[in-house]
Formats: sequence, structure tokens, C-alpha cells
Amino acid sequence: MRASIMFAAAAAMASASASVLVERQRDCQALYNTCISSGRAEVACQCDLATCSGEDNARTREYCATATASLSTAPSTTANSGALPAPSSTVVAADGSLKLGENCAETKQCAGGAECFASNFMQIKQCGKFNAACKTDSQCATNTCNNGLCNGFIATSSSASTTTTTTAPANSGALPAPSSTVVAADGSLKLGENCAETKQCAGGAECFASNFMQIKQCGKFNAACKTDSQCATNTCNNGLCNGFIATTSSSSSSTSASASAAATPKIDAAAGSLKLGAQCDATSQCAGGAQCYGTTAGTIKTCGSFNAACSTNAQCATNTCQNGICSGFLPEASYLAKPSTAMTTATATGKTNGTMTTGVRTPTSSVVRFTGAASKEQVGAGVVMVAGLFALAL
Repeated sequence: MRASIMFAAAAAMASASASVLVERQRDCQALYNTCISSGRAEVACQCDLATCSGEDNARTREYCATATASLSTAPSTTANSGALPAPSSTVVAADGSLKLGENCAETKQCAGGAECFASNFMQIKQCGKFNAACKTDSQCATNTCNNGLCNGFIATSSSASTTTTTTAPANSGALPAPSSTVVAADGSLKLGENCAETKQCAGGAECFASNFMQIKQCGKFNAACKTDSQCATNTCNNGLCNGFIATTSSSSSSTSASASAAATPKIDAAAGSLKLGAQCDATSQCAGGAQCYGTTAGTIKTCGSFNAACSTNAQCATNTCQNGICSGFLPEASYLAKPSTAMTTATATGKTNGTMTTGVRTPTSSVVRFTGAASKEQVGAGVVMVAGLFALAL
């Protein structure tokens, strides 16, 4: 019973102490909040909170003394730390003396009726700044006047002193090519030259550009035409300069240059003196009625060349005569004898040309007879000998 009473008393005392401690902490926290709201440094307010809460030991006092020694006792002018405004302009200037873009304090200081303005409190005021009120472009430093505010786009580079009003396009996109200012006499401009009017182009060519981003030229692609001579880079196709040019041609030439054929060598030879395969200049120079021929314009002519006209195989250098043309295949090399059945030997003589002799080669077998196997007689004698020895053993 006594123990229960003592326990209850201890609990009551602890509860009372806790209530006092909580109330004291609330008062200290309120003191800290008041300190912060007054603009004092946070470290000073924390030191006051520690003293109020009973944590004012020697070490804490030493720290607080050092931390607050350099602090000014004057309270800050702002309750909460944040973005600081730009310093108030102290520009002193006569009325209407400040140009566009210069720092200012009042609108009356700006020339030309421009407004002394800043978009927000963190910017410094300037004459005719972005979003300043305006009536004309001349009252805006970096923009054009758009619906009473300096926020319109400047299409081209201009100085701040320009007084001409320019309006920006509603939608930004591809800019057109600058208007041609070519000054030339009628009919004096050649194909491909820049122009302003069709009458300036020579030969009836049209001064044309395919779209608004291109500069006009005489006889340009898709220009109207009647002949190829009115087109700079194409041929006239159904009344428009859009046909393909088959070969490279000069703009100053009215005829197309064709591919040059291979240079044909000049062959001087008597009629019928050139053998098959020899270079030639005329068919009459080839022997045996062979034709002097080249397959293409870039091929040098030879007697009896491939695809030359023929009547017999003897008129073809590298083929057989097939349907009147040297285009047939040779089944084998055209020797005097077949290489599989004949051998050719050359016998040197004192003459300029060697004499060729041929002889038939007799096929010989390269198979060697195997003599290692025993004959039937030797096998029989061996069997008889083995049988006799077996009988003696019995």
C-alpha cells in the first residue's frame, strides 16, 4: 500500500515537472520566433533560445559570444530572406535627356516620350525597356511597339535611332529572296544571269524563279520556253525548261557535244597485205576478204575482229563465222593437230622460219604389274607339305 502511494506521488511530481517544462519550451519557442521576425541574425536567436531553455553552459556561452561578436545590433529591414530588389535608381538627369536603353529614375528623363520601365522589382529601370508603354517604335529600345507595349519582334537589324515603323510578320517562316534590283538593257542578259524582268533576257528566255525563295534568272529551271536555246541548264520539254541534257554541253554552244570516238590510227598498207588481227584502216587492206572492223566507236579496227562480217572461218581472227558474223566459239585451240594425240617439236634450221614436224604419240600404260602374290602352283605345294607333316606326327 505504501509503495503504491509513493509511486503515485512520484508520477504526479513527474507530470507536474513535465508540464512546467513543456510550458517553458513553448515560451522559449515563441521568444525565438519573435526574434527571427524582428530581423535579428538566426545565430543570435538560437543563442537566446538556448539560454531560455536552460542549456546555457560554459561551452554554449563561449560559442554564442564568438558567433555574435561581429553582428550588428540593428535589425534587418526585411522580415524574410529572399530575392533582393534592384537598388533604387539614383540617376540624376535633365528631362528628356536620356536616350533609349539608358538607366533612368523617372519617365520624364527619357527622350521622345519613352517610358522609364523595368519588368519586375529585380531589374533596373531603363528608357524604352521591354514591355514599356509606347505609341511608336521610336519609343522602344530593343523591340517594336506592339499594341501599346515594347514587345514586338524586329524583323531586320536596326539602330535604336531608327524612326521608321516596321511591323513583324504574324508567323515566322521561310523568308523570301530579296527582290531583284538588276538594272540592264532589254535583251542584254545571257542565260543563267540574274534578272528582274523577262525583257532583259536575250533570245526570248524567260526571267523566272521556281518559288519565292529563289532569285530570278534567265532561262532557269521550269521557265517557259520554245527552244533549247532559251534554257540555261535544261532542254525545252513541252514548253518548260525541265528536260534532261543527254551529254555535257557548253552554255554558249547551241549544239551538243557527242562522245568522241577512239582515235583511229592511220594505217598505210597495201591492199590484201594485212593478216587476221592486224590493225587496219580499210577492209581492202585485209587479206583473204576479211573485214576491217571495230565493235564500238571506241574500239580500234582490226582485220576479222569480233562481229566482223564473214563468209568462212578463215576470215575471223578470234572466232568462227556464224550466220555471216565472226561471233562463233572456237571449240579448241586452232593448232595443226589436236594436242591430245600429237606432239609438236621444233627443229632449228638456218632459215628465218623454223620447220615444224609432228608425230603421233603412242599411248603408254603407267600401270606396274604386282608380283608379290603367290601363284596357284605355289599355294598347292604348300598345302601338300602341311598335310604330310601332319601324317608323320600321327
